[in-house]
Amino acid sequence: MTVLTSPRSAVWSTGFRCSAWIKRSSSTACSRTCRHAPRTTRRSSRPTSDRRPQAPQTRSRWNSARTTARRVSEMLFPNGWLPYLVGGVLIGLGTAIIYLTTAIPAGASTFLESTLSYASDRPRFQKYRGSRDWRVVFSVAIVLGAAAYAFTFGDGPWTTDVQPWRLAAGGLLVGVGTRLGKGCTSGHGVCGIGSGSRTSLVGVATFVAVAIGTAQLVAALGVSP
Repeated sequence: MTVLTSPRSAVWSTGFRCSAWIKRSSSTACSRTCRHAPRTTRRSSRPTSDRRPQAPQTRSRWNSARTTARRVSEMLFPNGWLPYLVGGVLIGLGTAIIYLTTAIPAGASTFLESTLSYASDRPRFQKYRGSRDWRVVFSVAIVLGAAAYAFTFGDGPWTTDVQPWRLAAGGLLVGVGTRLGKGCTSGHGVCGIGSGSRTSLVGVATFVAVAIGTAQLVAALGVSP
């Protein structure tokens, strides 16, 4: 059975099909264009001051920090860090061996009192009589060790331009200070801190702070050897 349609209906049907084909073609072309179009980079909305520093600025700061660290190292270790490292290791081994073999902390501040026990019977001097022989050997070995190092690795014995009376006065003040502080840099600084003593930690901090302040004051006053 054949269905007859009017010419107007045929025109409408043809127009609708053409319109649908045009829409489908346009949609396909648009999707292909959007798919292959290059993506644009979204710009940051943050202000320029909040952005990360550029590489040249970071490198400049790093170089400045390295220069400062090198200057501080040269000031603290004028002969390089290796001699101080080796010396620290040897001191640590020496104090450990002394303590393990004698049960006596390695300190030199009681050398005078223990030595005077040979000539005096006063209780103050007899207090360290049991370790006086060891302390004499310890103190003499310090002097001989320094002399051996000077002749082996140095240019001979060390000399100083400091006047003798100033050396004597300095030694007297150091002796009085070690008795008041109940220890010296070896007793508090090496053995005390090594054993975790809070008293030694406070003592060493006081030693260093007073020494730095005194050195700065003497230099500001223009006092020379």
